[in-house]
Amino acid sequence: MAVTRTLAQLGADLRIGDGVTDPTGPQGVILARIAASAAAMVERFAPDAPEAIQNEAYVRLAGWLYDSDPSGASPGGPAAMRASGAASILNPYKVRRAGKIGG
Repeated sequence: MAVTRTLAQLGADLRIGDGVTDPTGPQGVILARIAASAAAMVERFAPDAPEAIQNEAYVRLAGWLYDSDPSGASPGGPAAMRASGAASILNPYKVRRAGKIGG
């Protein structure tokens, strides 16, 4: 699966766009960067999650990243997944593998 929300849809989800046209100007630049990062994080965390689940996690994560202070201690990574609620949505679909024990 993969995140399928468009930039225009994400803009509407975050209440900074109309859902039809991509946000422009500084907001558009920031949102495009965050959208790419959020999609990559969601797809890596739970690549086999259903599309609807990935999309919801993506919107929550992107919204959290958009609203967070970029100079903060943890603007991305695992903290963002947890803080945004994306991890709790994706956790049932995360594949956990056993690690190698011994030499």
